[in-house]
Amino acid sequence: MTSSAGFFRRPLDEVFAAPSHVAVLRALLDTAQGMSGRETGRVARVNHAAAARTLARLESAGIVERLGSGGTQLFRLNQANVLTTELIRPLLVGERRVF
Repeated sequence: MTSSAGFFRRPLDEVFAAPSHVAVLRALLDTAQGMSGRETGRVARVNHAAAARTLARLESAGIVERLGSGGTQLFRLNQANVLTTELIRPLLVGERRVF
């Protein structure tokens, strides 16, 4: 992950750093209740390890939030994060609408 100073200056560099990040964000776009890491990987069409790494990076950036504890953990877009609500969600919805 980039340094915190770099993240705050150019946060989208980290959010869109890899195709797996975009795939996971698309997968999580329509789930309010969240998805398991494995389910996210299946929907995003990335392997489980890539999904886990991506979810961890996006969670540390505050874009994704983890719900639950122990064996049952779900992930969803963090609606309390301004990047999610003002940039990422509108961008992904716009992409879907156009294409």
